Amino acid sequence: MSGMPPPLSRRTVLCGLLALAGTTAACGSGKPPRTGGTGTARPGAELARLSALPATGGALVETEGNGILLIVRTKDGTVRAFDPRCPHRGNLVSPPVGGVIDCPTHGSLFDGETGEVRKGPAKAGLTQIPVKVDGERIVLI
Repeated sequence: MSGMPPPLSRRTVLCGLLALAGTTAACGSGKPPRTGGTGTARPGAELARLSALPATGGALVETEGNGILLIVRTKDGTVRAFDPRCPHRGNLVSPPVGGVIDCPTHGSLFDGETGEVRKGPAKAGLTQIPVKVDGERIVLI
């Protein structure tokens, strides 16, 4: 058996498969995966610039301390932020398209402006996070 490479560990095989799928969460990339919520951002922290959001719709925005929020701008210009974890199983939702926020994992749908559940399996809406617009800055309250 000389000249043969050592057998691959389960971790090496798993990381190879995850890399093929575009995921590196369990492979020691040095950064833990982003999770929903404010992370370690404190009141007053700038989350995004108003100009970074579409006129209507929203975007997933990374926060300090490994958090991520869904920030949306409504038809009337109101800015809201939501924890983007679906209440059904905690998977991240997508930014609104056509006024609807979709959970691509299990198909729950939420109102793109209010975060209220429109279609299950989720039984509750998205958790709103208090923010305000200060000039061009969107800040955590």
